[in-house]
Amino acid sequence: MSALLEVRNMEVVYQDVILVLRGVSLDVPEGAIVSLLGANGAGKSTTMKAISGLLASELGRVTHGEIRFAGHRIDQLKPQERVRLGIAHVIEGRRVLEQLTVEENLRAGGLGAARGPEARRRLDRVYAYFPLLKALRRAVSGYCSGGEQQMLVIGRALMSAPRLLLLDEPSLGLSPLLAGEVFRTVQGVSRAEKLSVLLVE
Repeated sequence: MSALLEVRNMEVVYQDVILVLRGVSLDVPEGAIVSLLGANGAGKSTTMKAISGLLASELGRVTHGEIRFAGHRIDQLKPQERVRLGIAHVIEGRRVLEQLTVEENLRAGGLGAARGPEARRRLDRVYAYFPLLKALRRAVSGYCSGGEQQMLVIGRALMSAPRLLLLDEPSLGLSPLLAGEVFRTVQGVSRAEKLSVLLVE
């Protein structure tokens, strides 16, 4: 399988003085699920933010090496440009838009990516993967359980129809039963959509 994502000898520095990562290299093949393992504080989340472009919000930057997506170098692109290329990042902590309903959260994930019938098709596809979200579509997301919110943030990311999904600790705070359900769904989505997944646990 050809690599959709290639990270080569990446170095990340925060605030121009704190070296967080050095010499990180990894590949994510087309349609594969790859797990990034390591101890707490090893830089897994930083690696994900470097790929999605969210480092700048924490005064971090890639100072060496390169990141390629679908053959194109992306480490100098803005986060929104990477989303348009097909990268979706579900960050740690289930960051839902708490005052909005479940369906409003999902539609927010598709803003700028799909309108009209296409947005409806994407929404229906997310509901097919997560039937519980359809039942909760009018519920205020801030009152949903941790597991429901985790499904919601993954579903919201899928609304942009990504080619690569970055999942940062999706099982954090979930029961083993619910975590298993989330992983099985992600695996099913990966197969059905030929979606590549980079997973941190």
